[in-house]
Amino acid sequence: MAKLVAVCRTDDYQFERRQLPLTVDDNLKMVVQFSDNCVDCEHVRGIKQKELEHFVQRFSRLTKDEVAVEMMVTSKDIMNLLTHMVPCVGCRRSVERLFNDLVESQHTALEPLIITRRGVLSVNRDSLFDPKALYALFYIHGSKLTSVMESIPKSKKNKRCNLHSLETHKTRTPGSWIDIWDLLAQDCREEVVLVDADGLLDTLENYLRKHRKPDDIESSVPSKRPRVTDPLHQELIDIERSSETTTSVTTPTKPKKERKWQSIWETEFKWLRKLTLPEGDQGYCAWCRDKKKSNSVANGCTNIQRSTWVKSKNHPDHKMVALAKQPSKQQPTLEKTTDVHITTHPCKEAQLRTMFFIIKANLPMHLHTELLNLQS
Repeated sequence: MAKLVAVCRTDDYQFERRQLPLTVDDNLKMVVQFSDNCVDCEHVRGIKQKELEHFVQRFSRLTKDEVAVEMMVTSKDIMNLLTHMVPCVGCRRSVERLFNDLVESQHTALEPLIITRRGVLSVNRDSLFDPKALYALFYIHGSKLTSVMESIPKSKKNKRCNLHSLETHKTRTPGSWIDIWDLLAQDCREEVVLVDADGLLDTLENYLRKHRKPDDIESSVPSKRPRVTDPLHQELIDIERSSETTTSVTTPTKPKKERKWQSIWETEFKWLRKLTLPEGDQGYCAWCRDKKKSNSVANGCTNIQRSTWVKSKNHPDHKMVALAKQPSKQQPTLEKTTDVHITTHPCKEAQLRTMFFIIKANLPMHLHTELLNLQS
């Protein structure tokens, strides 16, 4: 079971064994600690001796090179397996996000499993050539994790789990929050209950503006803030105005989160390119820039995250450029058309030229036969 054990207050936080950073928001990052149940494969209970001997016998037939090759799984194969094994969309996205974070950070949080910078999943060297450790990993721990995954309750309509179900978000049941609260360390509990004053005031103001009655809307005179008729709203605005002069001195502003470029994006999006500038990294679409399109990603985007590239992929300008990149199968190519030679009969050519002359000169059509007779 994973637990949240600490808060990352600095960028140079020293992560221990089987730990991973978890980004909560732009200003909050916590430390996830995975249990060591799967690491100590020498003292695992439940190993059947006959099945182990049979596994060791088959394992001994392979060379070290064959074992190393068979234990490597590419990121593409992992994503394809997720679509068949994990029915919940939210769980699949969480696994994909965790996989990309491990590729970027290279944390050894899933020992004895390792993930290379190229996105290849394998087993570390200590367990790679140990048949007993591999047997415990696949047949003991793997079976337990499979049963845990299958036992998660899922919705019959959309196959989502309770944590990612839309109905759960609507009803706001406290059960899932209590389970997560029990897995938080004291430092994490103290951090998650803190609410930023500016964010709270902005949320309340947006809520009151959205639910205000039509009589309270000033449509004739534009203003920076809407006219206030609710006493509670007025009191909140007064608190905000009074806090503007004090919070700037007493409350230190937290640094904005700096997003990092992930090299796996360039593999997933063939048109994406990285641009390194003094003020930070940017991403742009090479196809749209070559065609001089005016969308945001073609000009260079500082919001470097996967959702930005997905939106750019669905942009009408990008779809038009991508369609032009694909070779057409219906229209003949230039190489095929250049070899065509047109041959015409002199008599038919003379008739067509005579018809063109009569039409251009606006002459009567009965002159066509007479002109043809003169030519013959």
